[in-house]
Amino acid sequence: MEGLKPSKRYSYTTEGLKPSKRYSYTTEGLKPSKRYSYTTEGLKPSKRYTTEINFPTTIHTHFVSIIKTPFTSYNMTTTLSTTDKLLIERLIRISKEKPLLPETFVPWTTDFVEGNIYLPEKLVSLAGLPIYETLTAWQKQELARHEVVQALYAYCWSEGLFCVFMNRYILNRDPQDLERQFLIRELIEEFRHQEMFGQAIDKIKGEPIRVSWFQRVLGNITAKFMPDAFLFMNCLAVELMADQYGEVIRKEPNAYPVLRKVSQLHNIEEARHILYTQAVLKRYTTGLSLFMRTYYSIFVLINMRFFQNIYVRTEIYERIGLANPKAVRRAAFGHYQEKFAKECLDTVKSLVGEFNGFNALTRPLWKWLLKMEV
Repeated sequence: MEGLKPSKRYSYTTEGLKPSKRYSYTTEGLKPSKRYSYTTEGLKPSKRYTTEINFPTTIHTHFVSIIKTPFTSYNMTTTLSTTDKLLIERLIRISKEKPLLPETFVPWTTDFVEGNIYLPEKLVSLAGLPIYETLTAWQKQELARHEVVQALYAYCWSEGLFCVFMNRYILNRDPQDLERQFLIRELIEEFRHQEMFGQAIDKIKGEPIRVSWFQRVLGNITAKFMPDAFLFMNCLAVELMADQYGEVIRKEPNAYPVLRKVSQLHNIEEARHILYTQAVLKRYTTGLSLFMRTYYSIFVLINMRFFQNIYVRTEIYERIGLANPKAVRRAAFGHYQEKFAKECLDTVKSLVGEFNGFNALTRPLWKWLLKMEV
């Protein structure tokens, strides 16, 4: 009313009166409310409620957009060739018609007997070093047992991560989509593999040394947020490496039958997964820039080094009673890398060579970090 001072809380903005700080409405000539104003011509938009700026709806969206930035610089074919489609259809049919069940394929009731070995010496970290000749028969056997347990554990853990990615990859695909149909079959097989590896570890009374907290966090970030191209590339590299590792065990006549059959089943089914992944990767590796070739090469390299660190652990040398296990591990690791490159990384080397991933920057890195001539 005329002559009265407006209420500070419930006043209404009218000519000549100062607007309420809390309930005022933006009108011509007045400064907009900081919290409830609406973006109009000539006015600064509200920082909180304006609809004209598109912010990421979640941290996940923002994080993924940052990671995927390097992958937007080249054209990516989104469709499979007719030949690749026929191949994938055949792989699906084989998976359905000729399933390999660990429950019946692996002779779980067979015990470890004299003359059996857990791991061929060409895959044992200390074999070939002078210290190996000083070990007792029991220490040599235990060393092999612990190291094959680490390999089984590593595959079980990494396949679990890849299953996370595959579920993410197929989530928004149509039920009749060919890739979705194959990856459902692969998921079924990968889950069976994880169960099989765990059962094999139990059978040989293994106590795997788990990956570190940092490795677990890095693995989860990779599986949940990294781009499809990155995951498929690293998955193929691991499958190729694991296939060669298992082949060495499978061909060893004295290998413990349970481990030999585990390796054989894994090799057979991983062969199908490798063929599928090679087909899919064509869409990502055609016409790569130098930057992308280098990018892929370095991350495949890091992944291989990651697995080597899981296989060769100081705790194993402690368990078999060696003095100064840290020094033993330092001596063993470089030696193991040379053996590992020779026995298990030929196909990985070929993979990187196919997309011209070896150059003046990456060649020294592969030689330095993996003791591998490329």
